Amino acid sequence: MSNQQPVLMSEEKSFSCSECGKCFTRKHSLIVHQRLHTGEKPYLCLECGKCFYSRPQLHDHQKTHPEVAAFSCSKCLKRFRTSRILALHQSIHSR
Repeated sequence: MSNQQPVLMSEEKSFSCSECGKCFTRKHSLIVHQRLHTGEKPYLCLECGKCFYSRPQLHDHQKTHPEVAAFSCSKCLKRFRTSRILALHQSIHSR
């Protein structure tokens, strides 16, 4: 049996988008939706540099990359297809 409570159809959608009026039951859903209007894509694929609106979109995209990668990080051993993406990744170690 699932620990999740069923979502009631009458659940109030109290978070509305000021741009288009679409309503959401969760604040996080509204935040992700608003990125469609602002163009913000905060989730970066370290393999190819493509950006996404949400973490699930990034995870789905990452499955499209082949396992073969020629450039590896000397700090954490992650591997990347290009030296540019490796350099981008390595900046996280110097923070």
